[in-house]
Amino acid sequence: MKIENPRTNSGAAVGQVEADAARSARTAGRTAGSDRVQFSGDLLLANAAVKAVGTGAAVRPDAVAEARALVASGDLGTDLEHLADRIVNALTYSHDDDPS
Repeated sequence: MKIENPRTNSGAAVGQVEADAARSARTAGRTAGSDRVQFSGDLLLANAAVKAVGTGAAVRPDAVAEARALVASGDLGTDLEHLADRIVNALTYSHDDDPS
């Protein structure tokens, strides 16, 4: 008993089959160009954060030394209201118009 695949064209000549395959490839190329990928806002934000961390400013040894000296003397972290004001100002104003 012979079972034939109904999707094959056994009566077509080899040249016709190759032409059909080439036409299908060209058609597939046109429809593939219409595909689109859209990323969520959360993913874009996470990607921007990763890039910002990767290309961030280098550690400033002078600022680290100053902070260590302030911690050692007990002057750093004692005025929580001033710290809160600085955090709010840093988040509210740009560096150009920072009131402090």
